[in-house]
Amino acid sequence: MALLYGDLRRQIWALSGVALLLGVGVAFGATRYIGGLESHIRAQHVADVERKRELERLSMQLVHAQEDERRTIARELHDEIGQALTAIKIELSVAQRGRQTAGESADSLAEARAITDRALHAVRDVSQLLHPTMLDDLGLASTLNWYLRSFARRTGIRADLTQDRMDVRMSPHVELGAYRIIQEALTNVAKHARAQTCRVFVQRLAHSLLVTVEDDGVGMDIARRRAPPDSPSGLGLVGIRERVSGLGGTFQMESTVGKGTRLTVELPLPDESAAADERAEDRLGISTAATEDR
Repeated sequence: MALLYGDLRRQIWALSGVALLLGVGVAFGATRYIGGLESHIRAQHVADVERKRELERLSMQLVHAQEDERRTIARELHDEIGQALTAIKIELSVAQRGRQTAGESADSLAEARAITDRALHAVRDVSQLLHPTMLDDLGLASTLNWYLRSFARRTGIRADLTQDRMDVRMSPHVELGAYRIIQEALTNVAKHARAQTCRVFVQRLAHSLLVTVEDDGVGMDIARRRAPPDSPSGLGLVGIRERVSGLGGTFQMESTVGKGTRLTVELPLPDESAAADERAEDRLGISTAATEDR
């Protein structure tokens, strides 16, 4: 009996040892597997972050390239086509006065002069919409005053502008970004909101610029309806989000069916010395480009 009991104890200890070794092995294998998974997840997260940063960098490069192209086209329209139309208008005026002096009818020349004048104004409007030179020269506040008057005249939508503490110039990138955001938001209002009135509020805070665009249009149920990325309004919102993200800002949209839509954007402001350096570099870039064109 004692021998049987001793043999049973040895078998139990042997099985316990085997089970312990198997448990340690399984635990070690599971620990290594989990560690490998965690390392893979961390590596994947780092790769995702890098890809996101690369996409944001490429997106901002595309935005800058578009702005440079707009600036070039605007300058060509103003300098080349605008000057050519002005010269034609002057020649028509001279010919009109000559015919009137000779006692001949100058109605056709007067009509041609009026057509040329309208074309000249259209070219100047398109040039300013592509890249308003006053944004470089006078800043965001004056440019928004001009743009909202032009928007109201083109669309028939009443546009009210409120500005607070906007008497000091900001970084050119912030001014241009805010202008494009407001321009795109108002374009969406004109195309999709069916609004009678829209309001733009721009306020300079201690370390940021606050921009609000709201309308009294049809609105939407944001929780249920998201604009597809390939729709016109979707593309507009994507463009706004990209600009806001590129400038390190925040973006929020609120809307209620039948009660309009409100877009709120806050953009961080660089310190004054950095903004001054940006303006100097921007002016230098414009001057160099103009010299090369000539």
